[in-house]
Amino acid sequence: MAGWLSRATEGFRKPPPPAPELYEVGCDCGGRVTGERSRQVQRPPCPSCGRLIFVLPANVYPRSVKPAPKKTAPPSKAVKPTDAEETKSKSPAKVRTTVEEPEAVPRDPRSGIALEANEKWLTPFRLTLMAMLAVSGLTIWGLWQRHQVELAKTIVAKATEAGMQALQDGDFETAARELERARDAVNLLRRTDEESQSVRRLCREAVAARGLAQASLFELLPTLLADLKPGDKDAQKFDGLSRNNWILFDVTVLVPEDDAQPCTLDMPVLPRLRPIRIEVDFAALRQAARQSPANEPVRVIFAAQWERIASPAGANTEAVLTLNGQSAFLWTSYDNYAALGYREENVEEQQATHAVLDRQLAVVKELK
Repeated sequence: MAGWLSRATEGFRKPPPPAPELYEVGCDCGGRVTGERSRQVQRPPCPSCGRLIFVLPANVYPRSVKPAPKKTAPPSKAVKPTDAEETKSKSPAKVRTTVEEPEAVPRDPRSGIALEANEKWLTPFRLTLMAMLAVSGLTIWGLWQRHQVELAKTIVAKATEAGMQALQDGDFETAARELERARDAVNLLRRTDEESQSVRRLCREAVAARGLAQASLFELLPTLLADLKPGDKDAQKFDGLSRNNWILFDVTVLVPEDDAQPCTLDMPVLPRLRPIRIEVDFAALRQAARQSPANEPVRVIFAAQWERIASPAGANTEAVLTLNGQSAFLWTSYDNYAALGYREENVEEQQATHAVLDRQLAVVKELK
């Protein structure tokens, strides 16, 4: 029972703190980071490059006690070691130490703070979401296209009817606007049938009727030639007065044998005793003008915009008025022609005009 008091006192004393757990971690640059582990994760900087190194906290669990090695009985007979074994035992043992290498962690190049590794972007969930969005987008686009098609079908019927009624009433502004809507609708539907071609022809005629020049050709030419002098390329007042105006021609056309030369209108124009030659060239006009078997001038009704006017090269030569062949077209509707005020009183003249327009309609259909 001796020493019982001292043993009882030892039981109430606090256990001594555990021995500090040291660490030594290598950096990619070759530097070594040493220190004492704490209860939290540490990121001490490398003394060589300044890179933050990840260090695990100290182990909170008690250390396991290794059992004492068992004592073995000495061999009964001593065995003399060989020379090689003796030499090996005398040489110092090489101890290989394993150093805990830190895992490469991406870091911000500006601040040097380690960043968490980005997860893979193309995950199955994201791929599924992208596929659903693509299918939804295609479905919405298809529904919108179908709505546009159904709306275009409705517009073709209503706008064409409204445009034709406006033409009969002489309201060319409304007729052009409604027929342009109908033309855009048939273009959206990509229609090429006879009804759609008729809508396009009526639209061209309504637009030309809306933009007809307020004065006749013989009234406009003296104004255009007022500032025109020999050697000038264009009249100074030409752009402001007539370039975008439409003129409806009912004339005979002379077609040259050389296709490189433009057609000439067979009509005398002598404003202020200065001769003017009017030229125009487009495929439908040539085709319609070549209907005569004897190569005689053929009556043609067409609409065109003015393009330019060139002064005579000399005092006795004629000026040249060129019409825009890109916008010119053959007239095909007698009702629209009559709505502009060109209705003939004579029955024979009406029949002749009908024949010209029917022939031109056949030419236009053939070229399409």
